[in-house]
Amino acid sequence: MVFKRLLLMALVVLQAACVSQPQHIVGASTARSVHELTRWQASGRIGVSTSERSGSGSFVWQQDQQTSQIQLRGPVGVGSLSVSVEGSLLRLLASDGTAYDAQVAVQQMQDQLGADLPVAQLRFWLMGVAAPGEHQWRDADKNELEQEGWLISYQQWTQRHELRLPIKLVLIRDEVRIVLVVQTWSLSA
Repeated sequence: MVFKRLLLMALVVLQAACVSQPQHIVGASTARSVHELTRWQASGRIGVSTSERSGSGSFVWQQDQQTSQIQLRGPVGVGSLSVSVEGSLLRLLASDGTAYDAQVAVQQMQDQLGADLPVAQLRFWLMGVAAPGEHQWRDADKNELEQEGWLISYQQWTQRHELRLPIKLVLIRDEVRIVLVVQTWSLSA
């Protein structure tokens, strides 16, 4: 009996040792500040909840200068969405192949997700900085930000040298709650 318990404990320890931890920052970038980053990719999990519905899925966010390409899969039963943002131009491609532009794209995304996703600001918030415009940090460590009616709570960070990037952030506005967990940051040189 004791042997079986020891064997079971050894198997549990061995299995835990084989589980790989996500590598939070990869790539050749030597940036020491998020302001130096112009090309990056963040991938991970997203959860969206409102008073009426909730769901989770995955995301891949690619940023190249001022152009954002966002892939959302699965949140709130939408299947998949592709969102492109270039400057103030927004384009959405739904899983059925239908393309939407401008304000129609914003409304379609809101209808499918059940929440207003602040895409224009999110690329900044995802990197742990305020978007251009009025904002207020609630604490000296810059872990809570208020901007555009949203409260952004940075709950976990990863760091490479002086570069600090969030790996878990929660966005709250009224009855909408969005949780983003970045599993991998890929930074270009």
